[in-house]
Amino acid sequence: MGNSMKDTFIHQYESQVAHAPLPLQLAETYSISSIIKDTTDKKVYLLKDQRNQPFILKCCSSMYAGALRQEYDFLTHHTNMDCFPDAVTLFEESDMCFLLRDYIKGPLLGEHSEHLYAQYTHFRDFENALLPYMMECCQIISILHHEKPPMIHRDIKPENFVWEESSQMLVLIDIDAGRQFTPSKTRDTVFTGTYGNAAPEQFGFGQSDVRTDVYGLGKTFLSLLSGNESFSESNTDIPGLSADLAAILQKATAFKPEERYTTVLQLQKALSKLQAQRSQKNKKPRSGFGHSLALLFAGIVLGSGIGSGIGVMVAQNSFHTSAVASADTQQQESALPVSETDATKSGNSDTSISHKVSSHSLAEQAGVETFDAYKYQDQIDTIIVAAYQNDASSVASNLETLITQLYEEPELTRNPPEDYSTYDVLPQNYWTRTGMDSVRLRLFYRDSILKKNIGSYADYDTQLLNMVRHCLYGTNGSDTSNLYQYAHSTPAERNNYYEFCLSDLLDNVQCVLDQRDNFTCPQEADSQ
Repeated sequence: MGNSMKDTFIHQYESQVAHAPLPLQLAETYSISSIIKDTTDKKVYLLKDQRNQPFILKCCSSMYAGALRQEYDFLTHHTNMDCFPDAVTLFEESDMCFLLRDYIKGPLLGEHSEHLYAQYTHFRDFENALLPYMMECCQIISILHHEKPPMIHRDIKPENFVWEESSQMLVLIDIDAGRQFTPSKTRDTVFTGTYGNAAPEQFGFGQSDVRTDVYGLGKTFLSLLSGNESFSESNTDIPGLSADLAAILQKATAFKPEERYTTVLQLQKALSKLQAQRSQKNKKPRSGFGHSLALLFAGIVLGSGIGSGIGVMVAQNSFHTSAVASADTQQQESALPVSETDATKSGNSDTSISHKVSSHSLAEQAGVETFDAYKYQDQIDTIIVAAYQNDASSVASNLETLITQLYEEPELTRNPPEDYSTYDVLPQNYWTRTGMDSVRLRLFYRDSILKKNIGSYADYDTQLLNMVRHCLYGTNGSDTSNLYQYAHSTPAERNNYYEFCLSDLLDNVQCVLDQRDNFTCPQEADSQ
């Protein structure tokens, strides 16, 4: 009986595939391999061409053709991005609209997360393994939001992302539920999306905007963590889910849009910060003091004044390096209550030496002000995306806004460095400075040339675009820029290039202004 029912189903399915109509434009080159979706409004087929290469064909009535046209236009304008499939063609025939695009080989995100879950014994390890994928989803959706006007996806769910095996990247395979944001609209009039992941405003409580996709991403992440793709609970009550990640997802899925993260990049930053905190806890750094003493002792054991001298110098350098490496930890701890025993140190047994106890940290005593370089990351991402899209006016306007804000940062403008534009050659330590020192140097270049030209960046939008694109597409070995590395790295790796990426952007503006003035920047000294 069972086999009979199975055989009947297979026969009916094969008959349905065999009789499914293909448009004349495709019939000679392609054949239907399987039916992925078949509803009244939409049909999706897996096709094979004469070389047995797979493709996806989407079909809908002319009433819904606008969504396919929007998807086709978007894909054709983002052919250089690996996170979207390439469109092949779009056409209409017999009151039907057809979109043919590349097939992306690999498991759906939900299936891939199940494989990850099977690899880890502890749920916290599974969470940590999923975090990079969550951040990558945010980064992909943010590209839609940077369209003009922004494109709201409205149907974010695990089955709309594929883990491509060849590139080892996530690919968003379906955006035809998207709509362009219209400021004059007050609410959505037609529901589009998947009920389990749809935000309240998609049911008529208001107009969907970028926060609608924040909600969809939050629900998607909850479904991945719960192992249930239709997870639709209004809370984050998942067995084993950590409190810190639950708090992030609870904010992302708040009923009221104003209580959610304002952008998906803010959600991505919250996830990235959580990942960084966990990575820091997992590390077991060797004590900078003990390591320095060990190096000093090694120098003494060498039995010569030279050896001891080397040990002292290395130890001093290690003290400095340790202080720099632990700067973030110190900044976090400064917000915690401090006990009296921690705040004071015992006096030296030699009464001739007195110690004055200060209630201020060393950073405060040095006059250092709080500075968060990463708050500009959204703007840098916007500039890079605009450059890839050949949007010169957006590149120029966002650069001008960014640079204006950088000059308002006290920590970047205090104790100005020497302007190297007055040198005959670049200073000897030019390439060994930190990313933030490079930014400070750019701001004071040629008596603050970047600041003096605020208000005129639009006059050089084409040159600015070309300079940035040169960096983004310059991939010849050692010439590969930090901009390129930043743009092509995974969300988990992106912060490794961020500060020098910011410096590179300023350098590009600086070079454009130099070309205008026929100014020759100092170069490296000859190695001979």
